[in-house]
Amino acid sequence: SYPAGDLTIWASEAGRTEGGVVSFWIDRNYYSQGAISVTVRVAAGGSALPGQDFSRSGNSDWQDVVLTWGDGELGSKELTVSSARDDISEPTETFALELMSPTGGAVLGSKSQVTVSVFDLPASGSGVSSGGRLGAGAGTVEAAGAWPANRAATRSTSAGSSRRR
Repeated sequence: SYPAGDLTIWASEAGRTEGGVVSFWIDRNYYSQGAISVTVRVAAGGSALPGQDFSRSGNSDWQDVVLTWGDGELGSKELTVSSARDDISEPTETFALELMSPTGGAVLGSKSQVTVSVFDLPASGSGVSSGGRLGAGAGTVEAAGAWPANRAATRSTSAGSSRRR
């Protein structure tokens, strides 16, 4: 018997500093029979603190997220995470999101965790110029397991449209 789907997670392209937003894509691959779900949570071991250094976009704290796919539904679900901008000089911090507890016969694929590095942004008034590149909500994040920046692909979404990543 086949699984009801193979679930994987990817982070958006590398290159964000604190104050930016990172997109994570959770994919249901290969099989679409039956409704399934998976929980996305913060993995242990990162130096960035949930609720202090990063949070789900639109929320002030982190709570596990349960994503669902209906019977016959394949494709990606997007989860966005915002990193906090502060005026504290600090080393690069990391956090990881992981998939856990798949239901409905789905299985975790080979990429069930992704780690993101968030780089410090110079304190305001430090005299360091961002070269006009950074602005409100912009930043740089480096992700282990990120979709390669030099490789674009069109992926089908659950709504049947395609998304270029």
